[in-house]
Amino acid sequence: MTTNNRDEKIKEALAELSDADNSVWTSDGQPLISAVQSRAGVGVTREDLQKFDRRRAAPVADDVADDAVNDAAAPVQPKAEAEALVAAELATREFFRARDAEDAATIRLKKANKVLGQAYVDWMSGMPKREATDVLRENVARDIARKLAIKAGTIKSDEPAAPQFLSAIDASAYYSRGGKAGGKHNAFRRLPSNR
Repeated sequence: MTTNNRDEKIKEALAELSDADNSVWTSDGQPLISAVQSRAGVGVTREDLQKFDRRRAAPVADDVADDAVNDAAAPVQPKAEAEALVAAELATREFFRARDAEDAATIRLKKANKVLGQAYVDWMSGMPKREATDVLRENVARDIARKLAIKAGTIKSDEPAAPQFLSAIDASAYYSRGGKAGGKHNAFRRLPSNR
């Protein structure tokens, strides 16, 4: 569409506006952009309307009462209220954008967890299966190697030293109780000393 054709449509739409119709004018007498767009059928900006300098004519004295009735029927929104509505609309759009982004991130996280789980299953399936006897053999071999290293003196034992008894009777009494101190005659027995 050429600029001249577009300007002609805007000019015709402005000519169609009635000065008596409050619904097509702003409070300061400028034409509403939405009213011109609906009549012209093209997108319109405030700069486009200012080129034609179309303003609402002042109402005559006989029409003052009619204007008051029209103003009451279709109240003009104050500028602050209109700005608040625009801000609310923008905040709502931003909220939905953020919610969509969160949903997309949740889907990506679920897919990543699924891939990680499958990788773990694949890794585990490549490991040899271990029986209880295999684990027992490994533990016994580890224990024997540790005891040999302690005997050879390469590592220090973390077990307490064997108790040193004052007499064979004390040792016999100690071991007859399962190697534990206690019993009803404990007061009459000498407990082992660790030297």
